[in-house]
Amino acid sequence: MADLLVIAAYLPALWLGRVPQPLNLDGELNVGAWWASGKLLLGAALVLLAGRSRAPEGPVRSAFYLAFSFGLLFLSLDENLGIHEQITAWTQRSGAGLPLIAGRHGAWIAVYGATAVVLALIFLKDILAMLRTDAVSSAMVGFGLSAVIAGGVVVEIMGYYAFFQNPLMQVAIEEALELFGWSLLLAGLYRHFLRHAF
Repeated sequence: MADLLVIAAYLPALWLGRVPQPLNLDGELNVGAWWASGKLLLGAALVLLAGRSRAPEGPVRSAFYLAFSFGLLFLSLDENLGIHEQITAWTQRSGAGLPLIAGRHGAWIAVYGATAVVLALIFLKDILAMLRTDAVSSAMVGFGLSAVIAGGVVVEIMGYYAFFQNPLMQVAIEEALELFGWSLLLAGLYRHFLRHAF
């Protein structure tokens, strides 16, 4: 429900053509970033607690829970600090050779994507075990991450190529998908925590 309120507060900007800073979802230090950051922080805590309360002989290693929790904590910080934008700015200044989309955007996508693939390979056994032991929660987390990627990567890349005639509409779609995705991920993590923590 709160996700809808965040998006609804932004929608009048589509008609006004300008957005007050706290409601401007295109960037950091706004209501949407704070809300998403809080959800990610809560998700990190749930994953950490679920890992600590799991059975020692369980099929999912505590290292997986720790890495997943750290990843969510990092993304929570990124929501407010714009770390991914800083990666792109650094790439442009330094000529580091990271791929840029449309000549000047999205260097962070290669960094975050490569990191996700490496971690998925390292923890593949744990991911498969989680799918077997808690399929519903895992599906919720997976669909949530898919929505986040659809908004934060696919729609953002479409924006780099000016696919949307109205940039404010692109931001609304991107952020709606991200907020919905983080909520679904959080619901899946909460369900997993309740099933395995007691």
